[in-house]
Amino acid sequence: MKLTVLGALGVLLVAVLVVAAWLLNLIWWTIPFLQETGLLGWIGATALALAVTAALAGLRFRQAWRRSPTRTAPVWAMLAVSIALGGWLWHRSDVALHEFLPRVVKLNLPSLPGPVPTYHDHGAKARAERLQADIREMNSFYQEKLSVQAAVTLAVLNSNQWTRVNPIPFGLPGVLGEPPVIFAPAHSGGWAFRQMLARKEAIPADVLQDYLRTSQKTFEAASDDFVDFIALHELGHVLCIHYGIDPSCNWLNEFLASYFGYAFLAERRPERKPVIALFGRPSQTRPKHTTLADFERLYFLVDDYAWYQGMFERRIQEMYPQVGLQFIKDLKRGLPRTTGIPDGVSIPDPVVNRIPPEEALEKVEAIAPGFRAWAKGFRK
Repeated sequence: MKLTVLGALGVLLVAVLVVAAWLLNLIWWTIPFLQETGLLGWIGATALALAVTAALAGLRFRQAWRRSPTRTAPVWAMLAVSIALGGWLWHRSDVALHEFLPRVVKLNLPSLPGPVPTYHDHGAKARAERLQADIREMNSFYQEKLSVQAAVTLAVLNSNQWTRVNPIPFGLPGVLGEPPVIFAPAHSGGWAFRQMLARKEAIPADVLQDYLRTSQKTFEAASDDFVDFIALHELGHVLCIHYGIDPSCNWLNEFLASYFGYAFLAERRPERKPVIALFGRPSQTRPKHTTLADFERLYFLVDDYAWYQGMFERRIQEMYPQVGLQFIKDLKRGLPRTTGIPDGVSIPDPVVNRIPPEEALEKVEAIAPGFRAWAKGFRK
């Protein structure tokens, strides 16, 4: 039987609800964040309105529709309500994804003053002090070398605090909001920590044992040290934007953030380079997605995001001794940011003029030969 307009509308709305439920299940860890920001109630109200609209549309009486369209007025009324709720939800979501600092402040945590204001879990003061010093000195390093720095706040949170204010999985450092907040985990066990455990098989046994013996650390403690490096990677994202480089594609955006972080460690924290050498490699198991085109298309949704980061980190370690900070300076000339940063915005979209990942590869190859050979590792 041919579907009426209302029947088709009902099918469409049911499909929307199914997809919404699937997405919510996919990101179940965001529930505390949605509760804290008040978004969960609005999502529920919007879903209920859509469900009622679908149910009313499903009760389609074809003859009644033909004789008197006014009999379908409840359907259109509920559809209007759904659209209004959806618009308000979109607005509230946009606000919630920019206002991270006020939510961190509301946690009433201990804080550390200084150029990098820091909030930390009660049991993580030592880690917070170390990360705060790293970020402060990384800013000073780039102010001296490239005349650029970034105003950021640091939040070192436990898993409960994290999930209340941050939609990203616990333990994956990130920089979010206006003004920007760098989030770092207060303890082990998060997403990034588990990725380091997955890289263990890729580390030659003799290299691993030599590192653990020399450093007098456990593998888990060494993993935590590498997770701290990811916080510097996040500052690298902000510095790259403010320095005036347009990465032009996803892989180069991530590569440069790590390059900024590694350059600081190489010049000002050389004693910590061994932990980057240990973990800065892809996992041994080759994932489903392995091409730069896959990364451009899927970005964070690739099968193994950490595998790509490991590939970037390995290349950085190979090339930095030869090209150093000159690579960043040359890249600014080759891929300049062509639009200014609006007033009141600290972290705009890093990519301004998007180009194919292969084209970006050729541009960096011209600056620092070796990228083309390295990129063979991304072939299927």
